[in-house]
Amino acid sequence: WSELIPPCFPNMGRNVGILALEDDGALLRHARNLAAAAGELHQTILPHIDVDFYWKFVAGMAVGFLLLTMLVKMGPAPFNERPTFVAYNLTTLVPVTILTVVSMNAWLKTHSWQETAEGRLYHWDEEAALVCRIHLAYQTFTLVCAFLLADFRSLSMIGHHFSTALLGYVCLHPFVHGYIVFFGGVIEITNLPLTVMDIFKGFKQLPKAFPTTYLATRLCFAFTFILFRMAIWLYMCTRLWADCISRLATGGYIHSKASMFIVLGGNLFLTGLQLYWGSLIIKGLVKKFLPKGLKPSLLVRGLIGKMQVQ
Repeated sequence: WSELIPPCFPNMGRNVGILALEDDGALLRHARNLAAAAGELHQTILPHIDVDFYWKFVAGMAVGFLLLTMLVKMGPAPFNERPTFVAYNLTTLVPVTILTVVSMNAWLKTHSWQETAEGRLYHWDEEAALVCRIHLAYQTFTLVCAFLLADFRSLSMIGHHFSTALLGYVCLHPFVHGYIVFFGGVIEITNLPLTVMDIFKGFKQLPKAFPTTYLATRLCFAFTFILFRMAIWLYMCTRLWADCISRLATGGYIHSKASMFIVLGGNLFLTGLQLYWGSLIIKGLVKKFLPKGLKPSLLVRGLIGKMQVQ
């Protein structure tokens, strides 16, 4: 700790860490140092947050959610049986659609600053900043809903919402804008079919009434998830980690090692979630399309046997 933390912020002394807690007042002093360090980082990020945008976006989602809840209650069955469930899914479609459109448009462009690690890590990009601001507000709303609504309350989703909001905040420095457009926006395309699929799953009669639409939605979600949140995600992770590790190894400029470790730690956590969710999707596909009675392990063994014969 004494080697890691001080370079992050100039006002922190070198005797930070458990070994330095030698007297009763040391803990309080180090707590003050950490608070001061966090304050320094916040001061570099604060000018880019756009507090007015944040509160308007959060308030807009909250008002939209309440209005949709009332409308769904007055609507037809079976949707009026679970008004908050339907309203939440429809409300979150707004930021998801905005993030997808803005990020896809930005991702398909080529910029000279993206060709260097310096540019990918520290170039200010307005579209990446917009993605960060939207996520900061969007994840605040979803995090509150995760605590208030049982339908959306799970440790994995609470962790996802919190870490995404934290990353959106930290990356407004600016930091890793060369990657934010993908990790914060492009992958949101998977949530478009997911929202429709969740509504289907929320009402058991819908898959029976519209089996073809339900199957098409599931396949669309599975395809986009495996492509964007697994294949391309892992490729982008290798580039992000290579840029960051290179900076740490060579002693290049790093505005805050704390921020870098938050980004890498958050990326590691979210990657674990993508792989876990992806494994469930692949298992679902295998169960759906593999002939009954044929186990995946037997299929793999058969393929290996054929390859050995050839």
